[in-house]
Amino acid sequence: MVRHNSARSIASVIKIVLVLMLAFGFWNAHCYAEDPRSNDYDQYSKNLAAGVEVEASLNALGKGGVDAFPAILTQLHNNKPLGFTGFEKDIVAISPDGSWHPHSPTIGEACFDIIQGQIEGNWPKGFRRFYVLTSDNLTAWLDAHKDQTLEELRVEVRETSLRNAEKELAGKPGDEFLEKVIKFLKTYKKGS
Repeated sequence: MVRHNSARSIASVIKIVLVLMLAFGFWNAHCYAEDPRSNDYDQYSKNLAAGVEVEASLNALGKGGVDAFPAILTQLHNNKPLGFTGFEKDIVAISPDGSWHPHSPTIGEACFDIIQGQIEGNWPKGFRRFYVLTSDNLTAWLDAHKDQTLEELRVEVRETSLRNAEKELAGKPGDEFLEKVIKFLKTYKKGS
């Protein structure tokens, strides 16, 4: 009978997650290839609202970093359907009758996801409850951190998430899940 060393298994899972995240980063970099108009963030934001050049607008705004955030925030509460099926966070919605159907994200959801993705990244699903940013707190949070670089914003949310996880672990000593979250947050660095 083969016995698995749980510590090695956890380490292997973390390594696989980190490799996948690295690969996702290369894919994102490829998708957000340089566009000569990429610094016209206000126009891309308007294009999203109008449903014009949606894919190019998402790519340009996604590549824009903190420079694009003001333009993206103008659409944060736009509830109009995005109308683009290639958006990476398409999910399934459940109707009141219990049937499933594709959820078409709104322009506002897509704009939130662009900013959150640039700052917090794409964490394993189970760890996402420790995300700091929400669509409700995003504008105020960015206002409170407006003089910080993208890297400084990333460090800030990671440290806040880590403190929150450590605080929760203090109330549940030895919780394996929380220990995994803390290990992930100590090693994860968005953008590297």
